[in-house]
Order: sequence, then C-alpha cells, then structure tokens
Amino acid sequence: MIVGTDVVSTAVSIVLKVTVIVAAGLAGAWLARGSRAAVRHAVLAASFVVMLGLPIGSMIVPPVPVTVTVAPTVFVNTIDAVPQVASSSVRVVEVPSVSRWTWPSAGTLLLAGWFAGALFFLLRMMVGLRQVHLLRRFGLPWRGGQGVVDRLALDAGIRRRVDVLVHESLPAPVTCGVAHPAIVLPPDAQSWAAPDLNRALVHELEYVRRGDWVVHCVARVVCAVYWFHPLVWMAWRWLALEAERACDDAVLSGSEATLYADQLVGLAHRLSTNRKSPALAMANRSDLSARVGAVLDSRQRRGRVGKMLVASVCAVAAAAVVMMSPLTMAADASAFEVASVKPNNSGATRAPSAILPGGRFTATNNTVRALILNAYDIAASPSLLSAGPGWIDSEAYDIDARAEANAIPANVTGKPLWDKTRLMLRTLLADRFKLSMHRDTKEMSIYELVVAKNGPKLKSVSPDCAANISACHSFSGNPRRLTGTGIDMSDLAEELTFPGDRIVRDKTGISGLFDVVLQWNPFAGRPVAPVASDDAPRAPEAAGREGPFPDIASLPNIFDALEQQAGLKLQAAKRPVEVYVIDHVERPSEN
Repeated sequence: MIVGTDVVSTAVSIVLKVTVIVAAGLAGAWLARGSRAAVRHAVLAASFVVMLGLPIGSMIVPPVPVTVTVAPTVFVNTIDAVPQVASSSVRVVEVPSVSRWTWPSAGTLLLAGWFAGALFFLLRMMVGLRQVHLLRRFGLPWRGGQGVVDRLALDAGIRRRVDVLVHESLPAPVTCGVAHPAIVLPPDAQSWAAPDLNRALVHELEYVRRGDWVVHCVARVVCAVYWFHPLVWMAWRWLALEAERACDDAVLSGSEATLYADQLVGLAHRLSTNRKSPALAMANRSDLSARVGAVLDSRQRRGRVGKMLVASVCAVAAAAVVMMSPLTMAADASAFEVASVKPNNSGATRAPSAILPGGRFTATNNTVRALILNAYDIAASPSLLSAGPGWIDSEAYDIDARAEANAIPANVTGKPLWDKTRLMLRTLLADRFKLSMHRDTKEMSIYELVVAKNGPKLKSVSPDCAANISACHSFSGNPRRLTGTGIDMSDLAEELTFPGDRIVRDKTGISGLFDVVLQWNPFAGRPVAPVASDDAPRAPEAAGREGPFPDIASLPNIFDALEQQAGLKLQAAKRPVEVYVIDHVERPSEN
C-alpha cells in the first residue's frame, strides 16, 4: 500500500498545528503560574479541545493550502518507486505493475505505526471505561452518604442528582459520569469522621460542578490520537494536576489547610498499598506530594474561574479551530504524479527533452547523464558532473512524466515552469534510478560577469511577476540576438553559460530586474554578396544593421555586444566551483 501525498501532507499539517496549539497552551499555563489553579486548568483544557477539533474541522472546512516549497534532491532518497494514480482529469501514462515484492513506503510505515499506537491507547481507555461501568453497576447505594452529598451539592450550586455508591475494590473516592454523575467511595468511608467525609465529598463534587469528567475523557482521546507527541503527554500530566488542585481549592474554602493536608497524606498511604484504582481514575498518587505542598502554601491564589474568563477561553478555542482547521501544508510540485521510464534500444539520434506547460516532461532516447544534467540545469556545463559508470552515457531511455492536475498552473511558463518541473525530475531520478550524489568543490576556469569600465547600461524595470509570471526571468533570441525580459544578473550569467564553454558567475553586485537586448553580427569581417534588389534576401551583414544598434556590423560576438550595449563584460578567472559527484545510480526496473 502506498500512502497518497494528500494524506501525508494533511497528517503533517495537523501535527504541526497541534504542536503550535499545545505549545501555546503550555506557555499560557506557565504564564498563569501565579494565578488560580482553575485558570491554568481552563487554559490547558481549551488546548485539548482545540487539538481534538482540528482534525474534525479539517474534514469539514474546505482546505486552504499553505504551499511549502520542497526541493527534492538526489542527495537523499525521497519517494516511493511506484508512481501514484493520476486523477480522472489527466490522461494517464500506463505503467504496468512490478511483480516483485517491495518494502512499503516510509509514509505507509509511519501511518501503520501511528494507527497501532492510537489503537493501543484507545483500547486502554475503553478498558478504563469498562472498569468505571462495572463500578457503577455493582456499587452499593449508601443512604447516609447520599444525604450528605445532596446537602453539599446544593451548597456548591449543583442542581442535578449525584449518586453515592460504595464499592469494595476501591482504595479512594472516584467520580464518573456526565448526565448521571456518581461518586463511588471505598467501604471504609462509612466509618470516616464527618469532617473527613465532608472534605472528600466536596472535592469530588467540584469535579461534577466543573464537568471534569468530560474534559478528562477528551484529554484521554487526544493523548491516544497524538500518542507520539511528548508535548501532548506533558500537557496531560499538567492538566490532571491542575484539576486536582482546583478541587483542593474548593475544599480549602471551608476547611483548615493542615487538616486537609493530613487527609491527603493518608490518601497517599492508601493508594501506595493498593494498586486497584481504575485506569480512568482522576486522582493520581504521583501528584499528591505537589498537592500537599500547594495546600500548605499560603501564598497560593485560590478560587473558581469567573464566567467572563470561561467565555473568553471558549471564544479563543473556537476561533483557533475555525482559523487553523482549513490550513493544509501542500508541497510545491516535488514529484510527478505518474511516470513511464522505458529503455530505448533503437540507436537513433537523441531527441531533445521537453518541458511542457502544466508540468509534463518528455525525453526520447536520452542518456541518464543527459537527464541528470537537465534536472540540475547544468546541461551547458557538463564538466560540473562527475563521470559515473559508463552505462549512463551509452544506454538511453524514453521518459513520459506528468505532474498532478493543477500542481503547476497552465499560465506558469518560462523559468518558473522549468524550475518546478526540474524539481520533479530530480525526485524521479532518485526514485527510479536510485541516484545519489554529493557536492564537492573543484578549481575550474570560469568567466565572471562584471561591470565594464564605463559602468552598466541597463534598463531597470519592475514587472509584476505575480500577475504575469512569464514576464519575468525569460529569454528569447537567435544566433545574433539575445533578449532578456525582467531578468536579474544571475539570470544573465546563467544564460551566458554556453554548452561546453566555461560557466559564468555573476560578480556585478547589481540587484534588481532589467530588460536587456544584445545584438551582434557573427558574420562581421566576412565578404558580403551585393544585394540585387529590395526584394532579394538580405546579406548577413545587412541584416545585422537592423534594430536599435546601428553599429552591430562591427561586433563579431556576444562578448563585444555585452560590453558596448549593456556595460558589462566577461573576464576569465580560476575559482573553486561546486560540482556534483555521482555516488550511486542503478538501471531502473522495467515498466
């Protein structure tokens, strides 16, 4: 099974958003460390609600892709070797399936690992819910305790009935339920002193009043879904502690701190000698030391959360879900959606490869070396690529590859189209040819593009690349004319690197975009046949006199044209140059 790019990008997007939310929740709780425990609990609880709401919102709200440019490179292997299935709107190049077994993709393995972990923690939660259900089912009603709870519930502002049960397997009180809450007590609670019983029941009733059982279950689900995320577990432990401390604050509003601290110490002893607490019990013996310290700290601020603060936290949580749910990370055309790679044994002359609008790449009878040079845009400087095995120069292949529909809009042409398609070609080489390389430096003879003696002669422009991307970084020309539209100096240096010649590096220090027109006469100095009439074809020299440069008849090459018409020149130099060294490459599997 191969996990689709959309699934992986959606999962990564959700994890990134969850990281932001949980980090914000932890930061908010830390900033509120001098406030009441109920405030910190509200902040952390809101972050868990948002984390649960994000994947749900992502399935409901139309996605808003946030494009992240991914530059795939053969320096690491990137994608699966089997092309993905194209959508019905794209004509698919048929790729026969490979019969041999292959390892699942990295995305598939990660998804399987996440599913196994989530299932494990969800099953643990289900076991805990089953334990709570059995406690309620087999717990015995306690009429004496019921009367006390009814009275205390009215004092706490709780208008619904809260059942009081006794179960022999419990070492400490447990509160559960939403619509029909219940407090389940250990058997010896019937012999507790009245003050101790009151304090324990006030603590448990505060759970009911605050709806902590719902928050507790939501947090457990979130931890199961994001079981691999350490910040989520950190937030869970902090949330559980603040829930206990908020309930302790309710007890301290009507009880002496030292008496309640002694009772908590006794509870710690009971929990340490009895390990039969339900899996979903909210009280945790590891938190008791922190709770005792907080109870005895007179500097601690105590009390409930006001309605205005609760409304503000809920509004912020809702806004976070609405604003962040649609955001989806989308890779910027890093891989072809479907590709066919076939050996070509015809012995015919190699045909030039083609990059077509929309992100289609075709190559007929191309060697692997030619493909690599094309992918890294160094076809003009083959010396930048190491030799590699001999077969990459002798064996040829036909390639027909297509990007996903709308991955590259049809109006994207020129250099932006070439750059995006070449990124996908790099991924194809890493995938199908198992190409891996490393970079090195080598001293080479190069040309440096510098400003001529009399200064630059450039026409500065500011084309709107966003509205008309083809108006920027584009060139056109013929053997005696070169026209650049909306180009920078690095574009010009790249264009001046002619096949087989020295590479050109920009050393002008000039920034900005320019329109550049260079004309020259490659026939300068040669005999020119007379022109018989105006209707006869013009001689090369006469043709060279056309355009805005009337003196081009005397310019035999682009070097002179560059200096006289643009105020720039090429000077020879020896410099360390980054080169590509092939480490490994394989013949592709037949398809």
